[in-house]
Amino acid sequence: MLARVRLARGVTQEELADAIGISLPTYRRLERNDMDNPGIRYLANAALALGVELDVLIEDEWREWMVFDGQRHAPPRYEEFWRRPFPPGQAHLDDLREQGRLA
Repeated sequence: MLARVRLARGVTQEELADAIGISLPTYRRLERNDMDNPGIRYLANAALALGVELDVLIEDEWREWMVFDGQRHAPPRYEEFWRRPFPPGQAHLDDLREQGRLA
């Protein structure tokens, strides 16, 4: 997706790497999806430079649970993990801020 957005904006790899603040080889790995766990700041800077929402640049496979320690093979069930009663999709940051649960 990153390459498609970059090309749609008429920007070269070199220009975007420079704008993001990363090396060209690192940028190329990011664009080819050769990074298992790309830095969120790389993607955030790319989204800002390209004028798109960060979500646009998130690849489908990055939306899946990633095992880091070999023990957590799936996300925790919210019923067992959350201490506040918000079902998925109903807790918005503005709601949490209004309730004083988020600064």
